[in-house]
Amino acid sequence: DNPDANEEIASLPGQRRIGTQHLLEYLAPAIAAGLKSVLLFGVLSTHFGAAGAHFGAAGAHFSAAGTHFSAAGTHFSAAGIHFSAAGTHAPSAGMMDGRVREIKEALQDRSLLDRVAVLSYACKFASAFYGPFRDAAQSAPSFGDRSRYQLPPRSAALAIRAAERDVDEGADMLMVKPGTAYLDIVSQVHQKFPNHPLAIYHVSGEFAMLWHGAKAGAFDFKRISLEVFGSMLR
Repeated sequence: DNPDANEEIASLPGQRRIGTQHLLEYLAPAIAAGLKSVLLFGVLSTHFGAAGAHFGAAGAHFSAAGTHFSAAGTHFSAAGIHFSAAGTHAPSAGMMDGRVREIKEALQDRSLLDRVAVLSYACKFASAFYGPFRDAAQSAPSFGDRSRYQLPPRSAALAIRAAERDVDEGADMLMVKPGTAYLDIVSQVHQKFPNHPLAIYHVSGEFAMLWHGAKAGAFDFKRISLEVFGSMLR
């Protein structure tokens, strides 16, 4: 929520926290090269209850500039409505039971179902690969254990049940997160729900692992990245 931010992230080489004043300038080269969509992750210094209004206003700013954004990290239906009203295209729903249904019902009440799709983080595992993101988003939990509402890494059957639950609640798209260590789940979800677009989240730790390995001379960064992404497509 600092519009002038342009800050390095120590655990994610080459990645930065960018304020709204610099975001379009920062993205312009990628947009020119064909970038079509962006996930927003807000870094807040204020109380989380203000998030919906804050990012609703931010989304309006981005949309007015002619760039369409997809809002990630929508943690309650009110925020999803703020995002949608601002012009974003796909509020996301995390691993909490009933969240997809709540967001879909809120969109229906406001006649937004024909404009907005809901992306479900259906198979989000309690992974150690998220470590660098906590630094990037300054989101390390101050109390409690977030893994309690995420999937145990060894539980394939529970992951499929979670995806099925979100499909039943009206999810338009499904996601498996992280990617590299969970390609068997990707395959199973795709086979069970072939008509739902499927996203794979290549998370911060996966990127950092490849980058540091390449930096140490273990392999070529571009070649290993294309191999990983190719395996996801496969």
